[in-house]
Amino acid sequence: MSRNAADFYHNFAGAKIIVARDAEKNILGRAVVWEKVICEDDSKQQDAEVSVLDRIYYSHDFIIKIIRNFAQSIGIRLRKKYNSHTSTDEFSALNDIPELSLEAGSKFNSSTLRIKVPATQWHKHGAPYMDTFYAVGLCYDDRIYLRNGEYSDCFATCRQTNGYAQKQRNVCPVCNRVCLGSGEQFCTKCTEKYIIETAFGKAFFGRTVEYKDKKYPRFLFKKGRPNQNLKRFFQIEKLYQ
Repeated sequence: MSRNAADFYHNFAGAKIIVARDAEKNILGRAVVWEKVICEDDSKQQDAEVSVLDRIYYSHDFIIKIIRNFAQSIGIRLRKKYNSHTSTDEFSALNDIPELSLEAGSKFNSSTLRIKVPATQWHKHGAPYMDTFYAVGLCYDDRIYLRNGEYSDCFATCRQTNGYAQKQRNVCPVCNRVCLGSGEQFCTKCTEKYIIETAFGKAFFGRTVEYKDKKYPRFLFKKGRPNQNLKRFFQIEKLYQ
């Protein structure tokens, strides 16, 4: 899991990690820093971008203050108000944030923070346990995000310690929409468009193609290769493998 965690933080979500060491280079504490967190603000036309210091893991209590002070010194803007996995929407400003009308030390509550994920960049499988940005969703702009709360676009959560995400809903491989409800692999619209009910069960319209020893509907391929939506579907499936 530790191998996958570093890959996930950096390649999947573009995070960095603050590490506290003693004179002998022993690790005394660490905390993930999310540098490009999007904060939705209904009162403004443009969302604000903030950096967030996540939960601190430590060997001694004083390490918490050391890491927080260091994060403040390098300009990190928000930190978790409570050093736990439960308070995912309560924060405190480490530095002034004019875009949110916050002064250093101010409290800030928001359940709509999100981190844009580069859907084709991560390459390893699985996902580590996440404290704050634990919900993986497909937002209205068809991009994958890590979020600090579960909404209708949430298709997976990273709250397991086995190194893999927990699937909450299926993502339709045709249109990349989150399937709500029934547990079907295809969303309702794509089911109506591409699948017919026969006397022997459900069947796809058209032909199939073989790809990596499995058969798929031909309309999901272009020139023999998976189309963009199917590629994203394969990337999402890596979270559970």
